[in-house]
This record gives sequence, C-alpha cells and structure tokens, in this order.
Amino acid sequence: MNKRLLVLLPIALLTLTGCNKDGSKDKSGDDGGDVASEIVIDKSVISPFIPEGKTYNSDPYNFDVGGISFNATAGVGLKSAEGTGKTNGLNELGAMQFKKAAGVIKNTTEYPATKIVVEWLATYDSEESKYWPKANAGESTTLSAVTASESSPLAGTDTGKQQHVEPQGKDPFEAKVYSYVSTFNLPAGTKYFSVGDSGGATYITKITITK
Repeated sequence: MNKRLLVLLPIALLTLTGCNKDGSKDKSGDDGGDVASEIVIDKSVISPFIPEGKTYNSDPYNFDVGGISFNATAGVGLKSAEGTGKTNGLNELGAMQFKKAAGVIKNTTEYPATKIVVEWLATYDSEESKYWPKANAGESTTLSAVTASESSPLAGTDTGKQQHVEPQGKDPFEAKVYSYVSTFNLPAGTKYFSVGDSGGATYITKITITK
C-alpha cells in the first residue's frame, strides 16, 4: 500500500464513524448541520440579558443555543436573592423566574423537537398539575398545549435548601425547597414550541429540548 493511502485511511474511518479528529462523538445532529441534538436552557443562558440587581429585563430579548434562536418575554428573569439574614434557596439553586401570566420562552427558528424536560422548584412537597410549568408545540408558530407525562399530584424531592417567604397579609416564614421534573413528549412533526409559567410565579432550573 502506498504512503498516500496510509494517510487517507484513518481520515476515512473517522468520517464513517461520525467522530471528530479527537475521537469525540459528533454532536451536530442527524442532518450533519450545526444544530445540536440536545439544547439546554438554564440560568447561564439568560443571565447576560438580566440587569444586575434586577429580576427581569424591561423588554423581551433574543438568544441562540445550539444553533437555534429563541425569544424570551420580559417576564423571564432570574430569582433574585432575599435580604440579609434571609434564606435564598431558589436563588442558590439557580432558578430562572417566570412571571405569572407573562413568562414564556419559545424558539423562532425551526427545530425538530420530540421531547422537552423541565426541571423546576417549589416550596411545597407535592404539586397538582395546574401548578406545573406549561409547554406548547406545533408544526407552525400556531401552538397547542402539551400535557406532561407525570401523574398528578406530583411529589417533590427535598433539595436541603430553604426559602424565605413573605405571603401577602400573613407572617413571613422559612419554607423547604423541593425539586420537580415535568416531561413533555411532543407530537410528531413539531418544529416550534414554548415553555411558560404555571399560571403563577414559576421557578425553573433547566429546560432540556431533544430532537
């Protein structure tokens, strides 16, 4: 075998196996483009758009993740820390805060999503489905509601953190913080989707969208 064939053979093998030159698996997606096979949205993604010391941006904003563009309403922000001497569990766990009836993230470029997993927090040890984050999906920008696959009511997992709570007209108290997972299996042909608030203030730590 000549020297040129010896050089080309390893390159051909890398192409056939879908690996990069360093041996890592190609994560660019099934179509070979620049779109990721999994997209994660968390605090690190939106924090550059939230003014220091604020919970929300005053305007909607756009961001890109995994080669896909998204729009967030002004009601998508970060859980700010409570005052000195107060527990800050939601903040310490990196919660994004979705404002009541106003917090929504949706994609603005097509993505063939099949599943959305939302990890979120609450100060109750059990939550009925009406208090879970909401998801919508569709083949066009006209979206329909998707029901989470978990059974209601859903039991939370104690995070070991506490949150200072000051309910209107009642004495303040410290509440345990519980973590939850909501899984949305999307209808075939989904290209557009959104994740939004539960109908009240909603605290989400991670949104994972999968092809």
